[in-house]
Amino acid sequence: MSSLNILDSLRPNHLVVGVSETTARYESYDGARAFFARPRHIHLVLPLLEKADALFSVGLERELYPFGTEQNDAFHTRALNWHTLTWSIVSIPHEDETAVLSYCKRYHRYLTLG
Repeated sequence: MSSLNILDSLRPNHLVVGVSETTARYESYDGARAFFARPRHIHLVLPLLEKADALFSVGLERELYPFGTEQNDAFHTRALNWHTLTWSIVSIPHEDETAVLSYCKRYHRYLTLG
C-alpha cells in the first residue's frame, strides 16, 4: 500500500501521523489540536503540490533529525487532506528555528509567521 492510497482513504476528522508500507497511524483532530497548542514547537505547514515538496521535509528530517538518533524524537510530521489538497505539517522544537531557517533558505523556502 502506498502512502498516497492511505491519504486517499483518510478517515474523517483525523490526520495521518505515521505511515509505513502496510499501515498508517491516525490521530484525531482533538489530539492534533492538543499537540499544536504546545508552545515549544514550531509548525511548518506545506502544501504537497509536487514531489519536491515532499522531498523538502524528508531532507529536513535527514539532515537535522537523522533517523535513529535522539534528535529524531523531536521531529514530528502529520498529513492532512483539506480543500482537495494534501498538506504536510512538520513540527520541530522552537530552539531549532535558526537551523531550520538556514535549511529553508538553501532550498528557497521561506517561513511566515501566523
